[in-house]
Amino acid sequence: MKIIKDVLVVIAILLLTYFTAEFFGMLYEQFFPGSIGDGGIFLIGKDAGYSLAGLVPAYLFFTLLLLTIFAGKEKYWITGVMCALAVVAVVYLGLLEVMNLYFPITLAILGWLIGFGIQNLISRFKKPATI
Repeated sequence: MKIIKDVLVVIAILLLTYFTAEFFGMLYEQFFPGSIGDGGIFLIGKDAGYSLAGLVPAYLFFTLLLLTIFAGKEKYWITGVMCALAVVAVVYLGLLEVMNLYFPITLAILGWLIGFGIQNLISRFKKPATI
């Protein structure tokens, strides 16, 4: 049962990342104007640039959000591995400018804080197990 829950969480992370990448790319463009499309770091159109630039920030945000809420004791180990994959993607593939790396890091911390708050709310309203 635990493996099914973990697989569903990973699938949810990937689906949310895919469907919200364009939003996070637009947010990236708001903070760093001119960095996407039309002579920016991506030599492609703006729509595709938004999706490509938003993949890593969206992935980091939803990884920390959902793993903080749903993962068990091993959540920090799993979160570290999944975030390390994102950092490798940023550096190796050049998906974002290295100078603007604080943007996905800020979103990751924001996702962790929201997940931590939701986890505390869930644990506060959960009934204690009686034996």
